[in-house]
Amino acid sequence: MEKATLRDPETGAYSADFLADCLEKECSKAGRFRRPLSLVFLFLGDGASSAEKLREEPPSGALSGMVDGMRKALRNSDLIARVSRDRFCVVLPETDHFGSLLTLRRLRKTVRGMGMLESATYPRDGKVFEELYRAGEKKYLRQKKSPLYRMHLMEKTFWDAFDILMGTPERVDKDLGKNRHFTLPRETYLRLVEAVAQDVSLQGNFRGLVIAAGPRPEIYKRIFLSFESDEPARRNVCVVGPAGGIRDGAKNLGCEIDPTEALKEKEVLLYLKEDGAYGIFAAGRQDEVCGFHTADEWLVEAMMEKMQEHYRLQGNF
Repeated sequence: MEKATLRDPETGAYSADFLADCLEKECSKAGRFRRPLSLVFLFLGDGASSAEKLREEPPSGALSGMVDGMRKALRNSDLIARVSRDRFCVVLPETDHFGSLLTLRRLRKTVRGMGMLESATYPRDGKVFEELYRAGEKKYLRQKKSPLYRMHLMEKTFWDAFDILMGTPERVDKDLGKNRHFTLPRETYLRLVEAVAQDVSLQGNFRGLVIAAGPRPEIYKRIFLSFESDEPARRNVCVVGPAGGIRDGAKNLGCEIDPTEALKEKEVLLYLKEDGAYGIFAAGRQDEVCGFHTADEWLVEAMMEKMQEHYRLQGNF
């Protein structure tokens, strides 16, 4: 009977009882030794009906296959447990918030179309499971309101999603608060880029990723190098531009060539950090820049992943 309570019979994931016992020990260890700890929650579908639909799959089908796929994307020290009928939890020992975002990317490929993933980190989001779960649930509810899902961008390619975001302002929900279309003089736009570069330089030991792309990549390179800090950086900047318009990078700043015409008149700035995100999608028009900007972390993270895949950016990119 004791062994039976360790596993969920349908999926092979650990049980909620086992998770509670394990997480109590992991939280205690994280607090005692000041080590990071993160949880990733999987929310199947949008409710019971979606979960019931999944249950109609053959015994060797959707849920058990999904759990097997998740295990292959995790480390040996991580574990998966089933919290309820349509909720799963992944425990990530010694993983900070930014590390959990990278884990989300790997897991997203194994659960695509079956649910949404969200993370919570000890102690910033809570010190016990109930607090961490509530934090994950709140993020999940906010994630469902993101333009990433409202505008059906998840399965789009990077440039298709770019074109949708650049559409008419009427297509953007007004109640989100973090997303707006804009028309700015180019000088003002470049001051925005400078503000992001300055923020990157002031992040200290926090981790962050930046991708800047456009027809004149050397401008982005000069801006980010001008704010380079002498401290050991845990932030990486990648500048993408057309062939012939970009030269070698520098420490913590890489350069990639775009062999296509895509960046001839289009510009992108994506910034993902431990406590937020910012993105600009723009098109130049002589001395004006028109585009869409957002502080929605789910949209920025997804568009960054799409851009990394499109340009095959290596490492943390």
